[in-house]
Amino acid sequence: MKCPMCGQESVTTVDTRNEDDCIIRRKHCLNKECDYRWSTIEIDTSQWYSALQIQEHRKQRGRPRKNDEREPR
Repeated sequence: MKCPMCGQESVTTVDTRNEDDCIIRRKHCLNKECDYRWSTIEIDTSQWYSALQIQEHRKQRGRPRKNDEREPR
């Protein structure tokens, strides 16, 4: 895996947590100039379709802006 900030391949896993339906891993870039930390979430392939449906639903619904005349839901 490459660091999303600097692109180096010197990445280590700091912490791994098993949740009910996913695995959350904390990553750390070993490049001393970067030192970036981030999380990755791994889900089962059976959950992938439902996650895509939720994302599509959020895109279609949209968010009202401050100057938007729509009623809040």
